[in-house]
Amino acid sequence: MPHPEQPMQENLADIKEPQQQKAEGLEIAKTPESERVIESANNLAGKIERDEKVTAGEVYDLRETLGQMKFDFYGNNLTIKEIRQDPNIQKNIGIWQEIESGNWRNREKLTMLPPKIARAFKNVPGDDVYLNNLSSLQPESVKAIKDWEKVRFLHLDGISNISKDVATALAAWHGENLHLRGLTTISQEEAKALKDWSGTRLYLSGLISISDEAAEELKKFSGFIDCPDEIQKQIYGISLVRRRIPMR
Repeated sequence: MPHPEQPMQENLADIKEPQQQKAEGLEIAKTPESERVIESANNLAGKIERDEKVTAGEVYDLRETLGQMKFDFYGNNLTIKEIRQDPNIQKNIGIWQEIESGNWRNREKLTMLPPKIARAFKNVPGDDVYLNNLSSLQPESVKAIKDWEKVRFLHLDGISNISKDVATALAAWHGENLHLRGLTTISQEEAKALKDWSGTRLYLSGLISISDEAAEELKKFSGFIDCPDEIQKQIYGISLVRRRIPMR
């Protein structure tokens, strides 16, 4: 690291007005970290304009603070480090921009569903939505699913675990078939939330094991649960005959 007292005047002009730094779909999130960066950058910019010495220590402190600053990606706050670590971020941004312009052809390739884009799905064409490349869901994004009135069949088979909040938000959706075949287990609280869903068919065929308490909650679901025979026995006390219903 440079000595804190070493002059470091070059390359600071670009951060004179960080509050104006904004890209399409990306803006600085309003957080205490961003306020500190803006204040620090403006102080350094003032020194440059007054032709005062700027030390390497001041630049280093600003760089460290920048690393903690979050950017708003369509309602999904991420640090610079998190952005750099996600190899798919640019691909997702491109698809988000397509969706905002009304182009839905690449929606199935999404690996991230920020709240702003989740809200846009209320206008998705067709009634069958595949989002199997999503590996996780934010509660704020899932809350928008209740407004997807055109969607009857929702595929989320890439989700390997859900929280109680996510399960509760999914239960508010008024569709017919919900695919969660990536789940290998669910807790009693998650099962309690899902059993209130008003749909007709819940796909949980990836379940490996659940507690007796979770099974008791799922038993209260009014529709049909597609799950392995041993889980069906645990839920209903018998092995149900699988009905031949078209897969959607």
